[in-house]
Amino acid sequence: MAKKKVYVSSTFKDLEEHRSAVKATLERAGFDVECMEKYPAFDERPKDKCLADVAECDYYVLVLAWRYGFQPQDDNPRRLSITHLEYEEAVRLKKPCLPFLLHPDAPWKRGFQDPDSHSPDSAVCRFRDHVEKRHGRSFYTTPDSLARAIHEALRAQEQKHLTHGEKAKA
Repeated sequence: MAKKKVYVSSTFKDLEEHRSAVKATLERAGFDVECMEKYPAFDERPKDKCLADVAECDYYVLVLAWRYGFQPQDDNPRRLSITHLEYEEAVRLKKPCLPFLLHPDAPWKRGFQDPDSHSPDSAVCRFRDHVEKRHGRSFYTTPDSLARAIHEALRAQEQKHLTHGEKAKA
């Protein structure tokens, strides 16, 4: 049986430790994890590569804290971040979207937050709010709690697919 591919989408610098914990946990659990840390040098726009990788994944995992992220200039009239563009692509392609949001009360370094991050009008708050209204989400507080929560959500997705597959065969 082929490994299921999981695309991990988030901003990078602020969540580097979290992404590392997630990647290690999921690889130990037998998933193929696609993330920008694995990218070699490549000859295409980062946005295009990311969106193509989202299209190839079995599961899309979104991790949000308090940064909205890089907003590419080219071919991006709504000025969305790459993370937001990845999310929209996963929704458009009907990929299972599993969102994880930093708990609002969790301590977080100021240098890892947008200056207006807690304002309801900030890009990151609007994005978080949109995701919460559209999907069932989980909160996390630490790299380990995030890795555990993602692993549990993926196991539940796998179980759901197995159960639906068995019903379809009956």
